[in-house]
Amino acid sequence: MQQSRSTLSAVAHAWVLSRGDRAAAWRLLCEALEADLADRRGGITREGIHLGAMAASIDILQRCFTGLEIRAAALHLHPRLPDPLTRLTCDLQFRGHLITLTFTHETTRITSRSTAARPLTVVVDGTPMLLPSGGSLEISSPSR
Repeated sequence: MQQSRSTLSAVAHAWVLSRGDRAAAWRLLCEALEADLADRRGGITREGIHLGAMAASIDILQRCFTGLEIRAAALHLHPRLPDPLTRLTCDLQFRGHLITLTFTHETTRITSRSTAARPLTVVVDGTPMLLPSGGSLEISSPSR
């Protein structure tokens, strides 16, 4: 059986590297995801995937590469996608808003479905904006 780094270890390292060395973080994330799919760990995939590594992988995509944080009742975003990841879309619910976030290297788009929620403060790369229910914002990404 070939010895290799655990999938959770690769994901933990990817999480740490996600803001400073996106290329290395992306390689480690892909390594962790491929480990279960390719069953490179000597036949243990038939026993089930490493759920912790899979959940952490989603966290890296949704929080680390998007810079998603909640501070002072506002949704903060500071997206920095790795080069091979050209588009990332995720949905979330926050303060009564049903929100779709779409990130590319060029833009960040935030769309709120119509609800009874009050306008929401969204801060993208340090710039605060107000997102009304049923509204959308599209922000150009800073130069890479």
